[in-house]
Amino acid sequence: MKENNIVTLFVENENGKLLLQKRSEQKGGKYGFISGHLQKGETSSQGVIRETKEEMGINIDEKDLNLFYRVKEGQNNFNLYYMNKNIDTENLILQKEEVEAVKWCSEEEIKSMIDEDKLYKNHIDAFEVAMNYLNKNNK
Repeated sequence: MKENNIVTLFVENENGKLLLQKRSEQKGGKYGFISGHLQKGETSSQGVIRETKEEMGINIDEKDLNLFYRVKEGQNNFNLYYMNKNIDTENLILQKEEVEAVKWCSEEEIKSMIDEDKLYKNHIDAFEVAMNYLNKNNK
């Protein structure tokens, strides 16, 4: 059985808000974080860099990425990355087939979106792991 290597990136700005993207209707129309599957021969950091460029038009540098969590669940390998970066959401070039809109959200706003079933389930799990990481490292 083929393994899936999945990367997710949490981008936090100077105000402590996280960057969320609203997926296109054909991708389910809910909110999530920058995320995707690795291509053949790609490292997880290369995958995060490529997904960020493809989905949002943002160029990032590997030195700005922090891999903070890695877990294997069945056939899925999840790699969660963190990056602190202020991004102007007004001038992003979104991959329209995948991403409809982006916005910065506080932890409380994201929790409300979870309560309203506006976030993908696998992104909720990743968000909880990220909050544990951020709350430990930002205090």
